Amino acid sequence: MSEYFEIIPGIYPPTEPDADEILRGDWWGVLLRDNQYILDYISGELAGRGKQIFISKSEYESLASGEIDAEGLLLKHNTG
Repeated sequence: MSEYFEIIPGIYPPTEPDADEILRGDWWGVLLRDNQYILDYISGELAGRGKQIFISKSEYESLASGEIDAEGLLLKHNTG
């Protein structure tokens, strides 16, 4: 199949983090606004879109420590 096209690897420049962003992954970030933790993520929908859910401080700490990953957190909130 590769006879029809050539894959050229590229590097995407990093985007500037939001001023409120306190933790970041490849497709998600955690924002702290008005003492509320917000998980900001790109959905798995066709073409993906930005979505946000509120999470607790303990959920943020679990995410930051690696105890849970962002996908697990989304499943916990029935959004994944």
